[in-house]
Amino acid sequence: AQGSSEAYTTGRWVAAAAHPTDTIVVPFTHANVIDASGLTPGYPYAWSLPVRTLDPQLTLLTGTLASGSAPTWVVRWDHPHAWGLDPADRVDAALRAHYRPVGEVCRHTVWLHDGVSRHPAAPPPASACGAGEQ
Repeated sequence: AQGSSEAYTTGRWVAAAAHPTDTIVVPFTHANVIDASGLTPGYPYAWSLPVRTLDPQLTLLTGTLASGSAPTWVVRWDHPHAWGLDPADRVDAALRAHYRPVGEVCRHTVWLHDGVSRHPAAPPPASACGAGEQ
């Protein structure tokens, strides 16, 4: 992702506040946000198909979000039930238990792990998000 797109703008916004050792997860979708952030993925499956087949109960994802080596950043891109992967809201429960929202970028909530101090800038204007999702 490059230029003016939701994914690029969101990833670069995270990158601007992140430390080089930070990690990021965008559950189920938009690996291009991870790429634009320049950060290491904090969970091995960046798309819904690998999650469906390799972590269908979300055990690895929710365990990762609650672990001592939890990702620094989580970007909640899609509505929690958009992919039908989390009917019990396990991911959102893990986010609420271990993270706090620090920004709404291009209509997507960005979460920062509790106990981590970063100084994100004000979210960019909607005009920086480009035309539609990319």
